[in-house]
Amino acid sequence: MSSAMFDVNSDGTIALNILKNNIRSYLNRVIPGLITRIEWHFLRKYSKSFIDMIFEESSLALRELMDFYGGDSDSAEYIMYFALKIIFRSNHEMISKAMTHLKNGDDEEFKKMFRSEYSSLA
Repeated sequence: MSSAMFDVNSDGTIALNILKNNIRSYLNRVIPGLITRIEWHFLRKYSKSFIDMIFEESSLALRELMDFYGGDSDSAEYIMYFALKIIFRSNHEMISKAMTHLKNGDDEEFKKMFRSEYSSLA
């Protein structure tokens, strides 16, 4: 899998970075301080942030969150839900489908959903 899962162009990269920053800011508001620990965990283990992993190796990001929480899938899904809420603009149907794809390890379907939502970036 390529490191740029969504193959965005230079203009899209800027937009993707804004989206990533929005996710980070939102997570800091809803789970203050915790995103820093999660990011540190991912950087230490994968040399990538949790938020980067969502876009590069989506289902691995969820699995690693579960590991971070000692196998507690509810806590991992709770954190991922907040990230997906920003990505899919609070569309609960899209969030639910995306979460199902992540749980099933189907990065390609997650990628298609993202591209559909942000066709100007693809």
